[in-house]
Amino acid sequence: ESGLNDEYLIIRQYDAHAWVEAWLPESGWIRLDPTAMIAPERIELGLRESMRAEGSFLENSWASPERYQDLAMVNWLRLRADAMNFYWQRWVVGYQGQTQLSLFSRLPGNLGLRELGFATAGLVAFLITLSGLYALWRQRQQQRQDPYRRLYQRWLNWLKRQNIAAGPEDSPTYQAAMAAQALPQYGSRLRQFGQALNQVYYRPPEQSPTPGQIKKALDPITRLRRRQQAPVKRK
Repeated sequence: ESGLNDEYLIIRQYDAHAWVEAWLPESGWIRLDPTAMIAPERIELGLRESMRAEGSFLENSWASPERYQDLAMVNWLRLRADAMNFYWQRWVVGYQGQTQLSLFSRLPGNLGLRELGFATAGLVAFLITLSGLYALWRQRQQQRQDPYRRLYQRWLNWLKRQNIAAGPEDSPTYQAAMAAQALPQYGSRLRQFGQALNQVYYRPPEQSPTPGQIKKALDPITRLRRRQQAPVKRK
């Protein structure tokens, strides 16, 4: 039976027939097809057509779509389901070896495995670069939409440089409390900043500090460690 659009042939197991090998004194081993000898129409017409007169084709397989080929809609669905399975086996399950080389030979420039490897590596590098640029663009867009985000990131970077065990999963007041433990001499200023930053995210906008106020409070904090580590000039 021809498949969808006559692109391939469908061979069913029920159309298969047995053959035997026999030893004949005058000819030696020869292959014999008993089906062709007994019922040649079974080979020429197939099992379905040869059994049409008696009506017993797949009589015990009522759910088989092969049994209802006379129904146009069932036959239409059956051929397309078989085509999906054919293309899956051909291009996914069987996509290896000679199939790959055959596909490569159809590409312009007569690409080989080496050239295709370079092209694939270039495509992967391009996609990685593109995704990185997109992530950077998204980050900048978020910073523009949230003027506090960049200031908060500066605060997190400062905590990391001071080796303070507080991260973005913690609230600003907790972060400030941990920083005050590490730098008790600046505890009051750190706690005030933490409370101000906390108000930004947990209070109504009209009651929150402005970005300028947050920046003014953050700038001296980010200079604390540098001032502490600066060498003392001797007269």
